[in-house]
Amino acid sequence: EGGVMKIYVQLLGTDPGQRPYPADGGFDMPCGLLVFFDNKRYLFNCGEGTQRFCTEHKTRLVKVQQIFLTTNEWEQVGGLPGALLTVADALKASQPIQNISIHGPRYTRDLISALRYFVYRRQMNLHIREYVANPTTGMVPLPYDDGSLFVQPVELTLATEPPLSASYSLTEGISSSITASVPVPPSSSALKEKEKEEEEEEEKRPTVSEAIQSPQFTTNADQPGSHVWDCAESFTSLRASVISLASGRTVHEHCKRMRVDEPGVSSMDTTPDGFATSTTTTTTQPFPKRNLHDRSLPRLVASKPAQPTTAVLSYICRSPDLPGKFDAKRAIELGVPKGPQCGKLCKGETITTPAGRVVSPSDCIGPIRPGTVFIVVHCLSREYVPVLIQHAAWRPYYAGQEHAVGCIIHMTPAEVIENDEAYIKWMHAFGPGTQHILANSKYCSKRLVYPSASSNMYKLSNIFNEAFTVPWHNNESLPVPHGLPTNTVGAEPLMKFHLAPPEVVGLDVTGVVPALNFAALDERIRNNIELQQCIKELRDQQMQPASIPPERDFQVTFLGTGAALPAKYRNVTSVYVGTPGHGGFFFDCGEGTLGQLTRKFGAAEVDSILANLKCIMISHMHADHHLGLIRILTHRQAVIERRARAGEAVDDEMAAPLLIIGPVALYHWLTEYNEIHEIPFRFISCRQLSGTSLTSSVSEQFGTTLTKSMGLTLLRAVHVIHCKDAFGFVLHHQSGWKLVYSGDTRPCAKLIEAGVGADLLIHEATFEDELENEAIEKNHATTSEALDVGARMNAGFVMLFHFSQRYPKIPVIAAEMQKNTGIAFDLMSVKLSQLPLLPPLIPSLQCIFKQLAEEEAAGGEEDEADGEGEADGASNPKKKAVVAGKQPASQSGARPARGGGGAKKKGNVGEVSSTPSPPVPPPQRQARKKKRSDSGTTTTTTTALTTTTAVATPTDQPASIPGDEKSQD
Repeated sequence: EGGVMKIYVQLLGTDPGQRPYPADGGFDMPCGLLVFFDNKRYLFNCGEGTQRFCTEHKTRLVKVQQIFLTTNEWEQVGGLPGALLTVADALKASQPIQNISIHGPRYTRDLISALRYFVYRRQMNLHIREYVANPTTGMVPLPYDDGSLFVQPVELTLATEPPLSASYSLTEGISSSITASVPVPPSSSALKEKEKEEEEEEEKRPTVSEAIQSPQFTTNADQPGSHVWDCAESFTSLRASVISLASGRTVHEHCKRMRVDEPGVSSMDTTPDGFATSTTTTTTQPFPKRNLHDRSLPRLVASKPAQPTTAVLSYICRSPDLPGKFDAKRAIELGVPKGPQCGKLCKGETITTPAGRVVSPSDCIGPIRPGTVFIVVHCLSREYVPVLIQHAAWRPYYAGQEHAVGCIIHMTPAEVIENDEAYIKWMHAFGPGTQHILANSKYCSKRLVYPSASSNMYKLSNIFNEAFTVPWHNNESLPVPHGLPTNTVGAEPLMKFHLAPPEVVGLDVTGVVPALNFAALDERIRNNIELQQCIKELRDQQMQPASIPPERDFQVTFLGTGAALPAKYRNVTSVYVGTPGHGGFFFDCGEGTLGQLTRKFGAAEVDSILANLKCIMISHMHADHHLGLIRILTHRQAVIERRARAGEAVDDEMAAPLLIIGPVALYHWLTEYNEIHEIPFRFISCRQLSGTSLTSSVSEQFGTTLTKSMGLTLLRAVHVIHCKDAFGFVLHHQSGWKLVYSGDTRPCAKLIEAGVGADLLIHEATFEDELENEAIEKNHATTSEALDVGARMNAGFVMLFHFSQRYPKIPVIAAEMQKNTGIAFDLMSVKLSQLPLLPPLIPSLQCIFKQLAEEEAAGGEEDEADGEGEADGASNPKKKAVVAGKQPASQSGARPARGGGGAKKKGNVGEVSSTPSPPVPPPQRQARKKKRSDSGTTTTTTTALTTTTAVATPTDQPASIPGDEKSQD
């Protein structure tokens, strides 16, 4: 019995991402599930924040080889690109190349294909399988079964589901499987030479898109001198070279750096232009590298459906059957001696005892014990209820039927759970023995799920609570509605349901993320004598903010200040700027931006911020700088629709699609995703903003937004030294302030000249000074280089951000450079007038991070990349399952805490103190992680407060400086 493996399903998040998006949605972790076996993992959905959450709680994604998606909506897939990049980097040394399978609804292949603009790793092969029921024959998709986990997909579609393309054939109830993998890339010198040629070609192309208002596309193509793309035309005029898969579905074969493998097909003919033209084929050669900025955009979609798909999947899953229990007492009675013969019986062999008696396995081994069934139900809205409950797939699992169900996880809206009698009756149909878990934002607490970063923020708030506030949280959860099955509970992060061994099958809440223990944090702060002295000296200085008129006092909120990938203490890049009377805008928008924004300001204020958001500027296409963009777009649209339904004022500017400024490749990525799920947006290419004044085409189309709505007199995008199409931004405001954002870059002469006299320079400082060679290699800046840029720019103040995730500490800054320097932290808000208050904080910050380093050394935590850890109780045999409905002892009697947008709440609200971060990983691992950082991870978030700077700025100068060539990664 001791050899029976532990198997359980564990909740990673609790927000189901239902339609329409609720007012209390948008938190750190959309609902995801991890199915845990000793030697493998299965992931169900991968929303934004999955990677960071798993890092915080020491749950390794590297062992995940099967990923199941319930929908292709961003709420369920937003963390997938970043997770794939990280897993690929972790597998660099693995041989053979790792295979990862992604299972999902129709158009999953299109989603994965669209990721080619920023996901490129050669350490893994991606196998994509779409589950599509055949409406003509009634045939359902075939299940997945690898001997460990059985998964039966259940496809639900509404009556409005657009018909599949004629070329999308169905065989055996499943569309054929496509395998996309990345070949060995060309040499770096050859790659750079090719990209240089492409860049020269692209200079001749138009670079501004028209307004995209889904589902219809408008066009200004007939206007003389227009630099506007017609979205519909650009997709119908695609290159004709395609390959036809065995499924009969067409796929544009020149997808960037991908190949398509199909079982049982072979050979490929190549045309003179390098593109393959074939019927049923397999290509093991790389697709030719295409220009990402070519307006003839290759897509996987054969033909755009009349409207986005309504398809959503639920999954019926079953753990493996377990062998019967060996009855040692009965074996002795039959004369079976201890030792090898008992082992043979356990293996199913018949033996003969020394006395000559023939004993078969059934004589002393009990019957096979069936695996435990769990079901993942995703019901997007009340419209899906009739289709869901009438589906024939559930019949064998109702009470008294063939299979008993251990657990059902309901990703279902509150209005369905509370008001739909048919759905409630359906829940009861599974019998009283089934455990029901409601993954719904209404019935789940909003507790802090990143204790390391939250503890840090609490300590910082004791030093300067105007800039640092405790993240918004609410430890309370509403009781589940009356009338539901008795065994119904609200979900909590890290809640488990054990599937095996049979003796522990059931709900386990011992490992859920506990409430933060503010009392313990207060004690640590009081006992830090050095820190108390720093705080006293800081207060004795009685520093005062600068005198700046309120209408000029803009506010900057850092939502992500780390580089490369999300980590415990710093999320990826995102910066929100709020301007009094003019709403706000983002610089970059990394994964998790919406969650960070909500933690900073609270759900109610975030609605106002999103409604008044004017623009998002993306500096370059590295994944860590834009993966939070789609979630911001979708939730902003939901806010506008809620306001309209409630009769609140919605002006034309607010109702218009949000303006996005970024590289041309970003336009292509968003447009391809828009064909799967609608995301209204308007777009300007950064290249169209590279001059010292707005071009006529930009001014004509977007002048109202940039000048009247945002209050800008100039918005300039400056080519910087990082990767292809990397930009910094220079903004002049009508109230007189000048703001410069570097993006990722080496010290850049063009940016210095364009930003001369800036009131505030926000500059990356990825590496410490002793790592200058690595900074040069990766096209990033060191701390001293960033400060030198500020000095050469004659900037009034420099805020450093985008720090390497290697160390959770602050950079070393020379004393003479500290006067006009601030260090950015996640969820830090600072107004222009408060910038002079930041330099005196540096000694206190050093004390806090010195204490953090000491706690880490004493705690001896293992690096997340090296081991599973016990933080989630993954394999701790001492932990016992807790009866459903009962709270773990660590939480009983604790008073829930509420934290709101700025108020600091203290009190004994839990039993867990702050969690120290892992020690510095070894250099070789760091190098691998930094390679991932080249994809540029940084997180930007929206801030509701607005402020404006009052400093006169000189006229922007031309940005042509010899010798400042653009580097490539």
